[in-house]
Parts: sequence; C-alpha cells; structure tokens
Amino acid sequence: MKEIIDELNEKGEVIGAIDKDIAHREGRLHRSIHLWIINDEGEILLQRRCADKKLYPNTWDVSVGGHVSTKENSVDAVFREAKEELGVDLDIENVEYFGTVPERLKYDDIDSNELVDVFIARQNIKREDIVLQKEEVSDVCFVSIEELFNLMGSDELLPHNEEYTQMIDYLVKLKMSLTLRRISDYPKPGINFKDVTTILKDPFAYHLAIDYLASQTPEDVDVIVGPEARGIMFAAPVAYKLNKGYVPVRKPNKLPAETIQQEYDLEYGTDILEIHKDAIKPGQKVAIIDDLMATGGTMEAIIKLVERLGGEVTKVLCLIDLPELGGAERISNYDYGYLLSESEGLEKEKKKVYMK
Repeated sequence: MKEIIDELNEKGEVIGAIDKDIAHREGRLHRSIHLWIINDEGEILLQRRCADKKLYPNTWDVSVGGHVSTKENSVDAVFREAKEELGVDLDIENVEYFGTVPERLKYDDIDSNELVDVFIARQNIKREDIVLQKEEVSDVCFVSIEELFNLMGSDELLPHNEEYTQMIDYLVKLKMSLTLRRISDYPKPGINFKDVTTILKDPFAYHLAIDYLASQTPEDVDVIVGPEARGIMFAAPVAYKLNKGYVPVRKPNKLPAETIQQEYDLEYGTDILEIHKDAIKPGQKVAIIDDLMATGGTMEAIIKLVERLGGEVTKVLCLIDLPELGGAERISNYDYGYLLSESEGLEKEKKKVYMK
C-alpha cells in the first residue's frame, strides 16, 4: 500500500503530496519524526530495524521513527508511530519537543532527504509491555548514556550524526543530573546540599564534566584558578588537560608561602580565602573554575584575589548553577558559564510539544 507524505521546499513549506517511495528514490524533501524514550534511570530505548527494511536493515535506531503522513502534524505522528511500532501509549505530559534536524541518508538506491522533528519522552516503559511491529522492528533494548555514546559513530547505530551532535549536550546534562546527589538539611537545616562526590566517583560522569569545562575554557588563558575543596577537583584536571598552569585558592593557614586574604559570605556564614602572593603575574589571563555557584560569595572573593594580584579574569565556570540564589547576578560583569542548572522547588523547563 502506498504511503503518501507531504513534499517540502527548502523553507520546510508543503508544496504537494508525494508517494514515499518516490520521495526516497528521487531525494525529495519531506518531514519525519524521531522519538527518544528515556526512563528515570537515564536508560535510552533503542529499536533494531527489521531485516527486510530497505534503509539500514538490522541496524539499531532511535526508539521510534517514522514519516509524517500528508495532512498529519508531527505530534500526532509521534503518538501514532509509538503505538504502531512499540504498542506504547505516550503520556503527553512526558513528551518534549527537542528540535528539527535536516538529514540526508543515502543507502543503495535510496536517497532519504528529510527534515526530522525530534522529540524526547521521559517515560518509564517495561520491556515486557512492548509489542513490536514485526514488519518494522525486530528487537528493542535499553542502553545507558555511556553505551549510547559508544554506539554513536559505529556501524551498529544508524548514522543520524547531526542529530547525535545536537543531543550530546542534553545527554551530558542528564547524566550530571542523575549522578549528582542531593542532601537535605546539610550542613545545617534549610540547606539543600549538592554533593558532587557521586560525580567524582563515576568515571564516565567525571570524564564528561572535565571535558565540558575544558571545552568552555578560552584557549588564551594563562592560568586556571580553583578553590578548595571541591573546586580543586575540577579546576586542576582541566588545567592538566589544557596544559595550563593551576593555582589553588585555600582556607587560612593551608598555603605555605606569603599570601593575601579575602573575606567572603557563604549561604550559611562567612569565611576567608587565601592565595599565594606570587601565584599570578600582572596581566595574566585567568579562568576560575569551581564546582558550584550558589550566592556567588566565594566566586566574588576569588575574583577579588586574582585582580588584586593584577590578573585579568576572562572566564568563570562552574559545574552546577543554583539560579534561585542569585550568584550569577553577583558576577554579571564577567563571562560566566555552567554545565547544569539546578532549580530547587522549581519545575524543570520543557519545550512543550507543538503542532507542525
């Protein structure tokens, strides 16, 4: 039976209806959908395309994929394809629009020229509840984020390379969020502590964190500064990776040579930081890396120490930002970046599904 889809122009506008087989044979632009199903453990559902598929048979692929039929919108196509291919009923509250990616795949005599609307569903689905559409899907499996990264670029996974590139940031943040431990009422009642030791002990998560911070550090910095205790655990590896000098900032009486001091506010008190007086030369460009941005008191103190020694702070980086505590506003005159935003008591922002 013929499958009729909409043909698109370069602007993504519908210019007519066309048989899918003709579109694939002649490289006509059309719209399709991809859905990534991710459970609460951060595992991603993959499907294996059946052996008689014309395009990449026996290859692992996204959770759900398919074409948008003529006069159908992308959201309806996602729900329809999930039900057809996997027997899964999606919950609209769990489905998030990720973005649209142009993709052109050539395989044997097929020239698939598509605009792919990509969706993510954060939904727990049991393997035993999946009912496969045998003419489309031969198997499914759940993989970890690390396993998915290892599959990307291999012959085992269908080469949605541009889509993977765009999804990496999302998956890195998801891995950080799932790995980070949150502890209530520590070190005193009312404080919700973010414990990064769970990231440090996870080799894959730690590797991702260091790679991200290194990628955001300007190439022309001379020195990387990191405060004790947890900031050292991220700043020093970044300095090593980038072949830069590293300077520690520590509590009083921890550094052996002559120091200068700076008092600062914590979200639960005050403290003092010190830096060696000869640690930074006037005019050197400095990147400051810490594990977390809360009220900004610690970072503001480090900036003052660096500038008192004549250094120029060109980048401030943190693994985690707590936006409700206002730290970023406190250093708004500086180039600041972070990997993960943690909003306590706030619903995470989602791109609501839309009608294409």
